[in-house]
Amino acid sequence: MNIRYLFISYVAATLITVVSLGSARATVLYEQSPAGSHNTAAVQSSGGGNTAFDNFALADAATVTSISWIGRFSSPGNRFRVGFYESDDQHIPLAAPLTAPIFELTSIATDTHNPLDPRGYSRHYTLDLGAGVSLEADTNYFVSIQNLDFFYWQWQLDNIGFAYVRRPDGSDVLTSGSLFFTLEGELNSGEPTVALAGPPAAAILALGLIGISTTRRRRNRHPNQ
Repeated sequence: MNIRYLFISYVAATLITVVSLGSARATVLYEQSPAGSHNTAAVQSSGGGNTAFDNFALADAATVTSISWIGRFSSPGNRFRVGFYESDDQHIPLAAPLTAPIFELTSIATDTHNPLDPRGYSRHYTLDLGAGVSLEADTNYFVSIQNLDFFYWQWQLDNIGFAYVRRPDGSDVLTSGSLFFTLEGELNSGEPTVALAGPPAAAILALGLIGISTTRRRRNRHPNQ
């Protein structure tokens, strides 16, 4: 009977761990990615040179904890500066607020070769943002990515929509195309986590109570065991 009780407890603990890990996985919050070939145009975005920006808005309030993007050329060190900015305007203003990011991080990104680019120039980059940045729903934000190690590094984009480039002299220009990037994190409301974790957790609790109840009934029937 003790073995049965321990087994049920072990199963319940294991399932709780699985549910917790599943609910903690990051969610794709926003994505601009290429369709098909990655042999696309690109704009320079590097320390000492131009800085490329693109705007986005989230459907729900969320905390962004990871960003990935596609660029040309790998560089020694792979140090990148990522910034998030809030703006009421759809276009980059010539002054504030883009001069003061609401979140900025300089760190080393991981990169892998893009197999869809036979020339070997295109790379996939990923950067962990630590605790991340909390963003509101339906708010116009900008994100910038700069490579600080390679002056000629380029951020890839398609030929649909528009992106923005700030020159070293502070002037802003509009460029054709949408920059490729993906934002991952957790919704601030936590509703999907509750919806996914609630029913399994209740079932696990019921399983544990059934096991305890069964053990107690058998002990009452066979007190010498």
